[in-house]
Parts: sequence; structure tokens; C-alpha cells
Amino acid sequence: MGKLLGTYLFPHPPIIVEEIGRGEEKGAENTIVGVKKLAKDIKSKKPTTIIIITPHGPVFSDALSISCEEILMGSFKNFGRKDLKFKFRNNRDIVNKIVRNAGKEGIAIAPIDKEFALDYNIETEIDHGTLVPLYFVNKEYEDYKLVHITYGLISPLELYRFGTILQEIVLDSKEEVVFIASGDLSHRLSNKGPYSYSPDGEVFDKKIVKYLRNNDFESIASFDINLGESAGECGLRSLMIMAGFLDGFDVETQVYSYEGPFGVGYCTAKVDIKGRDDNKKSYDKLEEKERNRLKSI
Repeated sequence: MGKLLGTYLFPHPPIIVEEIGRGEEKGAENTIVGVKKLAKDIKSKKPTTIIIITPHGPVFSDALSISCEEILMGSFKNFGRKDLKFKFRNNRDIVNKIVRNAGKEGIAIAPIDKEFALDYNIETEIDHGTLVPLYFVNKEYEDYKLVHITYGLISPLELYRFGTILQEIVLDSKEEVVFIASGDLSHRLSNKGPYSYSPDGEVFDKKIVKYLRNNDFESIASFDINLGESAGECGLRSLMIMAGFLDGFDVETQVYSYEGPFGVGYCTAKVDIKGRDDNKKSYDKLEEKERNRLKSI
């Protein structure tokens, strides 16, 4: 039987990579301290596989995507450091089960290999949403296989359900798994950010951090997507999948840091899994809430 070792929220600004920031990373010192703590915690758990959900791989409106090549590679060439290269072993057994089991549940998965990438004119290389977290993890621990998934623009309920499918696959395997939700919070905290300022940015970030501190993953799973879009975030859907991954477990969350330098919200958090608790199963409640919402439209 497989084991869920824990889950983590990692932000992914390339500037916090020392070789890229070249001193500017000091503006996000709290974030760097946080991600280093997360990496050390992962080292202490010694996972055989890391599953990571990223916003910055191939994104589809009606499907999630998953990397299928035996060896997964990437670099920071888009950030001026093509010499910073990474190579990961893909856990293709888990990948194949994800494609099959999600398909049975009506959740489409785009399998990204060289042929698929050529047909759709997309990259097979690993994105910075994955490389930034794993840059820090690999400084502490490298003995793992990777499962690289990019979320799709499907409904929150489907994202949550996908998380429960991941959980079922892990528990039915022999793997000891760490789950990483890669994502930044609002990109509209000030006009210094990549997007124009919006007051919804601060509202969004405060809600997400509060829900994390309170272990309130049901509220994250049913979060207002429109508010997230107004805030200019890229981590909400990663967190929705993480919420589904934790369905039916008693958990304890520790937020290591939150700050908003450069006009972007960065949060680091770890979720320890305490044990099964069927009272914490939320999918049926979320499904009922969605039915009621649709009736009211």
C-alpha cells in the first residue's frame, strides 16, 4: 500500500534562484527561508515519488496535461541561465494509471510526449513552475521519481475530483509520495507587479492564507474562480487539486511565510497528514453545493 507523506505549497518566482536573482532575491528573503524549510522537510520524509502540479506547462481549457517521456528535462534558459539544467526520472507507472483512471471518470488528460508536442507546437521541457521548487528540493534530496502535471481550466469540482483520483492511485501503489502545489498568489498587489493593481489581490491572498492556516481545504476547493482571476493569481487550481488529494485525511497546516514583494504574493506552507478521517471527506458536499449553485443561475 502506498503512502501520502505530505503536501506543500511552493511559490515559483525565478528571481529567488540565486543564480538568476543575483542579489535581487533578497527582496523575497522570507520566501527563500520558507522554501528552504519546505525542501528540508521533504528531505526528512524521503519520498520515492514527487507529484507536482504547475500552472506553467501546457495549459488546456478542457483537460489537464501530464508529461510522459521517460526522462524529463528542463532549464532556466528563458531566464538567462541555460546552464542551469535539470533531469528527472518520470514515474511512468503512476503516469499511465493517472491517464487511465482519470479518463474513466470523464476527466481528460493530455499525454505530453514528443509526438504530441510536435502536433500541438508545444514544449516537452519542464517549466519554471516546476523547476523553481525542485531547484530547492534538489539541494537537499534527489532520490525520487517525478510526476509532472499541468492543471487545466476545468471546473473546481473536477479539479478536486482529480485530486482524489491521484490519492487513490498513490494509496493503491507501493510509492511514498510528496505532493507539491506550485503557484503564486495575486500578481496585482501593486503597480510594481506584472499586472496593474487591483484591490482584489489583497482580498484573495488574505482569504487563501487564512484558509490554509485553518486547514479549511473545503473553502479552497469551492473558492470563487472569478475573484482569483481578478486577483491575477496562478496557484488556486493547484491548491484545489491538493485539496482533493487530502480528501478524507486529518491534516495540520503550517504557513511558513507570506509576503508580497515585486507586486506578487508568495506563500510557503506545508501540510502534515495525521491519519484517515472519513468526516473530512468533502467531495459529496462540494458536488451538492455545485448542484445548488447551478439551480440558482
